[in-house]
Amino acid sequence: MHLLATLSTASFYQTCTVFLGFRFLRFFAIYPAIFLILYLAREHIAKYRIQATHPSKKKITLELSLSLSSFICFGLSTILGLSFYKMGWYHFYFQWNQLGTPYFFLSILLILVLHEIYHYAYHRFMHTNAWFYRNVHSVHHKFSNPTIFTSYAFHPIEALLHPMAFVIAPLIIPVYIFVPVIALLISEFFNIMGHMGYEWMPIKLTNKGLLRFLNKATYHNHHHSHGGRKNYSIYTTVLDHLFNTHSEKSNLDLERVLAQREKDTTK
Repeated sequence: MHLLATLSTASFYQTCTVFLGFRFLRFFAIYPAIFLILYLAREHIAKYRIQATHPSKKKITLELSLSLSSFICFGLSTILGLSFYKMGWYHFYFQWNQLGTPYFFLSILLILVLHEIYHYAYHRFMHTNAWFYRNVHSVHHKFSNPTIFTSYAFHPIEALLHPMAFVIAPLIIPVYIFVPVIALLISEFFNIMGHMGYEWMPIKLTNKGLLRFLNKATYHNHHHSHGGRKNYSIYTTVLDHLFNTHSEKSNLDLERVLAQREKDTTK
């Protein structure tokens, strides 16, 4: 409650500082820590590796420099969202169960669905529009063997577009003030998993029930390693299947990765 009261009364600049501080921690502490853990454990987790090789130091350095520029652009999107908040345009409420517990969870799902549709649409557009791909999105596809730092290795224009679903959502639907942050953290998890270079999905759960529609790290890794003409979604494969943009070859990649893991496990 004290934090909510602070958000309600803090100056615009204080509020910006808090949100940008979270972003700073994510880029300059959490991501490097995960990368370091994966690097130190690389021999022990080799069976989860999607591609046998690792990217060069030169590629990783480029990823880091691009991620830094993206951090600045994400800061601008945060300031835009906070401006909407300060002007009273957002439909925020300050008690998490004010509209009922079911709606609290539904609002998280609604933002994720909005983001899934937005991400699919603009991601596919960036691949099908020749000018946009050549001048903007091709920067992200310099990395055919992605790492966690590829997650935000964007051209500045793409970095500005990337988080817009989370900025727009509270303009459309009423949400508890921290719901966009919760949804953003879920998005962050999927983004990290998709670019990490490892397939962590348990073999027995890969095609079980609704989990078969969950996006797999191998699918997005295939998107990077095969020119990016398929597999545009972030959370599920529903839109890719619906619009015939799911790569059947990435299914074969997944089978190969899981078969190799099972083989290494039984040694």
